[in-house]
Amino acid sequence: MANDAVFRSSLVWLAVIIAVVGIYTQSFKKMILTYVVGLLGIAGLLLPDWGYFDRDFSRWTSPVSFEERAYEIAQRSGLITRLVEFVGFLWRF
Repeated sequence: MANDAVFRSSLVWLAVIIAVVGIYTQSFKKMILTYVVGLLGIAGLLLPDWGYFDRDFSRWTSPVSFEERAYEIAQRSGLITRLVEFVGFLWRF
């Protein structure tokens, strides 16, 4: 996983959501279900190497070239920058 900070913050937010669900519903089963669904969702979105799987299916058996990896990193950094700017814009309201 390329960005551990996103993974850690996702887990913290999941813990907050689990606490809210537990306090609101007072059900341990619903807390566990929220934990499992949230953990699977985070793992499905953040853990896979999407740059690797974003290639053509026939190229999955070959390693990622240096140029492909550099392009992916450049694309990701632009996305994160835009996301941070957007969240900063929303935070002002």
